[in-house]
Amino acid sequence: MSSKREPFYPLHKVQTGLYTAGGEYILRSDFGTEYIGLYHLLPTGDAWTKAAPGTDTEPLIVPQFNASDTVKLYNQTRQIESNNYQSPINVKPDLVADDYIQGEIPRYFVQKRNNPIPTIYEISRSQYLSLNSSNNPGINSTIWNYTTIIWKLSGDLAGYFNTISIGKAEIDFPGIQNYLDNPLEFSK
Repeated sequence: MSSKREPFYPLHKVQTGLYTAGGEYILRSDFGTEYIGLYHLLPTGDAWTKAAPGTDTEPLIVPQFNASDTVKLYNQTRQIESNNYQSPINVKPDLVADDYIQGEIPRYFVQKRNNPIPTIYEISRSQYLSLNSSNNPGINSTIWNYTTIIWKLSGDLAGYFNTISIGKAEIDFPGIQNYLDNPLEFSK
């Protein structure tokens, strides 16, 4: 059991009841042990064991597979493609004064296609531009669905326009309404 305590978030912001059959996470407390079972995701994108937050949960981490030069050379000579895809990293927009002058920003999101309960991450522009279906470095768009939402930052109707944008995105991106539950986020 890990000595790290899980941070508190309101339950409606936590994605609960997720399941992994393996290959996605390893236990942080027992580095290298693959985790199979129920887990939940915090709004930060951090994964924790068990279906929902509790006192007996422990953090999970995404395994990093960095092939050595020897493995890459072997794969190249045998014409074997190695996995260059990267996992998305959850980020929040880092706003500057010019963003508020402009009055809006694009926000980028990905969602795992094969997860029956939405797994949504907000990602950076550079991660969004790295989306691809070939084996190039970047996020695998075959596995991850993606969308962009233009987010109003200022004006009396910012919340109204953001609510409409969220509603439109919900059609092809189920769960985004729960993820973006404050249409006035970042608004001034």
